[in-house]
Amino acid sequence: MYGQNSLISGRASGPAGCIILLAILLGACAPPTQTQSQQGGSVTITFACPLQDRAIYRAAAEAFHQSNPDVEVRIFSTEDIISASAQKGDRIYGTLRQLARGADTFLFSESAVEGGTAGLVLDLAPFIAASGAPTDGDFLPGLLARFRWQAGTWGLPAGVDPTVVFYEPATFKSAKLEPPAVSTLTGGEEDWIWDEFLNLAQRLTVQEGKQTVRYGFADRGYIGALSFIKNLGGILVDTSVEPPRPTLDDPRTVAAVARYADLALRRSIMEVPSPSGFLEALWSGAAAMTIGNAGMHSGWDPGTADSLQVIPLPGGGPAAVRGYFISAGAAHPQAAWRWLQFLSGRVAPSGQLPARQSLIPDSTYASQMGEEKLAVYRYAAEHALPPIRPIAVEVLLDTALGRIFAGADAQNILAEAQKQALALPPLAAGEQFVVPSPVPAQTAEDHITFLISTFSQSYPAMVEAFHETQLGIKVTLVDEKELRPPETPRFWRVEELISASHADCLQWMVLPPMDDWDALLNCQPFIEADPTFPLEDYYPGAVKPLRHEGDLWGIPAAVNVPVFYFNHFLFDEAGLPYPEKGWTWNDVFLIAQKLSGREGADRRYGFLIWPQGSPQLLDLREVIGGEPLIAALVDQKATPPTFHFDAAEVITLVQGLADLVEGGVVPVPHSPPSAAEAVDELAGLIASGRIGMWIGSSFGTAPIQVPGGNDEEREPASVAPWPADGLCVAPQLVRAYYIAADTSHAESCWQWLRFLVDHTPQVGDGVPTRRSLLSSATFREQVGTERQAVYLEALACENPVPSFSALAGQPHSYIAYLWLEDAIRGSLFQGVDTQAALSQAQEKAESYLSCLRQRADPRDRDSALACAEPVGAPW
Repeated sequence: MYGQNSLISGRASGPAGCIILLAILLGACAPPTQTQSQQGGSVTITFACPLQDRAIYRAAAEAFHQSNPDVEVRIFSTEDIISASAQKGDRIYGTLRQLARGADTFLFSESAVEGGTAGLVLDLAPFIAASGAPTDGDFLPGLLARFRWQAGTWGLPAGVDPTVVFYEPATFKSAKLEPPAVSTLTGGEEDWIWDEFLNLAQRLTVQEGKQTVRYGFADRGYIGALSFIKNLGGILVDTSVEPPRPTLDDPRTVAAVARYADLALRRSIMEVPSPSGFLEALWSGAAAMTIGNAGMHSGWDPGTADSLQVIPLPGGGPAAVRGYFISAGAAHPQAAWRWLQFLSGRVAPSGQLPARQSLIPDSTYASQMGEEKLAVYRYAAEHALPPIRPIAVEVLLDTALGRIFAGADAQNILAEAQKQALALPPLAAGEQFVVPSPVPAQTAEDHITFLISTFSQSYPAMVEAFHETQLGIKVTLVDEKELRPPETPRFWRVEELISASHADCLQWMVLPPMDDWDALLNCQPFIEADPTFPLEDYYPGAVKPLRHEGDLWGIPAAVNVPVFYFNHFLFDEAGLPYPEKGWTWNDVFLIAQKLSGREGADRRYGFLIWPQGSPQLLDLREVIGGEPLIAALVDQKATPPTFHFDAAEVITLVQGLADLVEGGVVPVPHSPPSAAEAVDELAGLIASGRIGMWIGSSFGTAPIQVPGGNDEEREPASVAPWPADGLCVAPQLVRAYYIAADTSHAESCWQWLRFLVDHTPQVGDGVPTRRSLLSSATFREQVGTERQAVYLEALACENPVPSFSALAGQPHSYIAYLWLEDAIRGSLFQGVDTQAALSQAQEKAESYLSCLRQRADPRDRDSALACAEPVGAPW
């Protein structure tokens, strides 16, 4: 129901409990272990935290060691300790069991207190009694009490992520309504109640006929349901008896759940709850308000986050609380307690309100949120609902709510859930255990160099995570962007890259056919020796380009899928219907003309053509011209095969696009079209709401925001079906992992690449090449349902748009396309006569091909580059 109230997740966010059961399926290895590390009376203990918090706690460990030189704290990532096997046979508590056995201390959900009586975490009450600290008053009200369970205190509060209500002020303004005053709601006056909230939601709901075009509010999963149940007097667990007894079938609970479901299923003032769609509901304006946790702020770009306002949830809501715990198997409990005391008074996890009141004023969290939002979050944390225990009851309720919102009868479903809750076995105590000590820090390291491309921004974090699990392997990153000197040819060889960077392995572009394979190591033997390698999970089209002589010489890293975007505000303004499946490129350009108009700084353009980058000019010619253009432009039947860049069909298509530019339908950048500034300039036109339609790449995760009728209203651009006249756009593999042929660290490189496979870098470096990642709820929440649907459709593409190809027997003939691209750019953006530009491109191509045919080896790239230079290489 609420991720951090679950033993299944130790992360800072999470939707429904049942979904988190799947989200934690991370394939990783526990830290390697040796004998206990003790030197000169000092001890080493371990601490586990989520990947994104590791840097915070590493700095804390260094500070702790300065004041406690007899204790060294080694920091590990939670993801590196928890493996998929934690979910087998013991789905709810398996994660906690593994974590408690893998680290002396750890940051985790408050629900880990249930592991106390099962012998997984230590009771801190004796330590607190001996030291006299901390006390309840040190923390936000009620937080320390959440860590008490069955006569023990099993952890210390670290951070809290309360439930609040988000809204856009512009939405209230358009409805001519005043949002609730924060000072009234948090200033000690009479609390507002659910009836007031629902009345407000009803007035914000917009319906057209039988269709709801804007819901009053949306809910992240079912977290609002807990508050609503409490408001109507429902009881989920009877804590007046010992042990506490589940009461999911309590008549007041049943009535509250049925009424809450009616808000979506019958009254249509609430969108049917979703663990991910609630973000889109607010972005797109499909809902006026959204119930979610304060950490949702990280899901928006800074401009959108700043425009949002927050108010408390009526009656209080659940809170995602994390705490610090000591494993019952810790070999040095006193040292572990000193570490926890240090952390509790100095450090809070990222993205959460500090649990210690003294840490709040100077915290990064407070500075990021601002005074007004901070007051709401603090109020919400202080009025949070108590946790549901045992956590298994919450999971059962979450599953029941999902069925009820799908239309099932509330009374029957909750009665069934109650039977399951009463049959839940207690968490059994396991055998005593001792947490293994980590590998000594002075272990010899195998150093490898990993070359990354300019698109990759997430690998430094991956390297840090890898170092936590593989202390014997040190990875050094080399960025190709910094390595490449200005005079380097546009097409340099992989072997030159490897030589210049001394790379042992690399993340690089897909190799052209029959090129540079000798510089790489065959990965097939590694794959065959690893039965867990998820080869069948990869999109086949991503694997095919990496096969050479039947073997796999690389591992797919990312594919690119072009997305057709449109600004729905401009469509609404012009009174035009939104694009639908089946529209054509003729429709695109007719609509583009209708969207264009106005003058000066308010000039509107119907369509944007990127002068460079992805998608490139040639990509656009492909998708618009289709097979007829390819047939006219590439003559494979000629002797020898050749190009016809100045064919009548090519001239007609390019001239038609040039006419759109001349007519003001397509913008012309002020910067030179080949310069990077030109792309930035055109992107600025999109952001300012002056472009009607455009094609974007799949690099980057944040939705492209476009402004509405006023500066405060911004929404993600809409996604249209691909206008390919019955054709679809297949994904294009753009990045892959390789191992250098001459490396003496092949095994270490494979371990590093295998780690990357299991811990795919954050989306933004392209579309995942594995089906399971692409179809996951996590990916959907990051990119949105519409974009995910486009990517999934691309993977299923069976009738793709034809692509330009090299001439038969001349693998490096594709270089000639650069002159075609240059000619198109000149015709569209620099006023060059279309026929003259294409004729000149054809002359250059013929000169280049003539030279190429005289070379002894048509596959030799150096010869190809030498032929291109005297013609006038575009680079």
